[in-house]
Amino acid sequence: MIKIKKLALVLLIILAVICGGTGMYALQSSGVIAVSGSGVHKLNDYEYSRYQQYLKDYSKLDELKRYVQTYYYEKPEEDLLYEGIYKGLFAILGDPYSSYMTKEEYEEEEVSASGKYSGIGATLTMNDNNRVEIISLVEGSPSEKSGLRKGDEILEVDGVVFTGEELDKCASSIRGPKGSTVKLHILRGGNPMDFEIVRDNIVNISVKSHMINDKLGYIQITGFEDPTADLFRAALSSIEESGAESFILDMRDNGGGYVDVALEIADLLMEKGTVVYVEDQNGKREYYKTNAGRTKLNYVVLVNEASASATEILTAGIMDNHEADIVGTKTFGKGIIQNVQPLSDGTAVKLTVLQYYSPSGRKIHKEGIVPNYVVEIPKECYDENGDLITDPQLDKAKELLGF
Repeated sequence: MIKIKKLALVLLIILAVICGGTGMYALQSSGVIAVSGSGVHKLNDYEYSRYQQYLKDYSKLDELKRYVQTYYYEKPEEDLLYEGIYKGLFAILGDPYSSYMTKEEYEEEEVSASGKYSGIGATLTMNDNNRVEIISLVEGSPSEKSGLRKGDEILEVDGVVFTGEELDKCASSIRGPKGSTVKLHILRGGNPMDFEIVRDNIVNISVKSHMINDKLGYIQITGFEDPTADLFRAALSSIEESGAESFILDMRDNGGGYVDVALEIADLLMEKGTVVYVEDQNGKREYYKTNAGRTKLNYVVLVNEASASATEILTAGIMDNHEADIVGTKTFGKGIIQNVQPLSDGTAVKLTVLQYYSPSGRKIHKEGIVPNYVVEIPKECYDENGDLITDPQLDKAKELLGF
């Protein structure tokens, strides 16, 4: 990242970029000239317009920074000022999925994507109330053992208040070294509750599978992380070898992950065709397609309101290509893709760069995907602990597959 130390230095760099080489630069009434070993160079109209643009971009920024450094009642740390500038550039977009990440935050992002980290073992999302909500718990994790439940809303972490738009920050605050303690203030059914949880090493197994009976298999994907495609391939092979004639693909509460991982899985579930296409700010499109050679097994897909992002990409591709029926409730509606770009100093930026559409051209962002068969789960299907005791969505999938 460019750190603006002094305006004069900025102008020197600007002119060096515009004119090339090194040398002395000066302003004259007749314009801007550059004096170097090769002689005097007067800026042309294009070069001068670039120079003016740089002045517009950076002179006020430098003025504001110097004002803070000079008059703020305490001496501010210069690095923190720059960090605030960088973060503010992304915050003004009003996009909760775009951000500037410090070195530490980027490392946390990479750890989370690996599926191995130290924390409490809870998957989070931003809900309609702009709160951080727990959508699933890792089996045997500190979160499950502590009594946290799916649907709990996290209001505070160690006394710090977080909104849904601060989902990444909240998740980062919850993670920490094994053996350390984190305090959560949550809301459950309108009742505030406090939990003190000891962190542990978490290995999130993103794919689970078993045979429901001797002919029907079940595969659950909870996130599209680095190892997910390999895990899914192994699970699919396992149920095929076990004699399954069909299977249920459960992607409920799957908040997404890496798009390329979802596309790799689409190759196993679809014949040759378009999974999704993306469009940038200029309307340029790119189509993502699968190769021929899908599994021979019939299947039904389960989704719900917490199925988002890469999950919706895969679901839309399956639905529009008529590969399988979709059962459940309308999905979350996150139809945008972020690019994470590491920078040379170890920091990184995450920016929403594309919007994606189903193969038939349906917009997904803020719209979601309505399943072929909409099946709600009434409150009476849950026990007093919030655990599902009867599953009408799963039952509908079985019915569609002939079981």
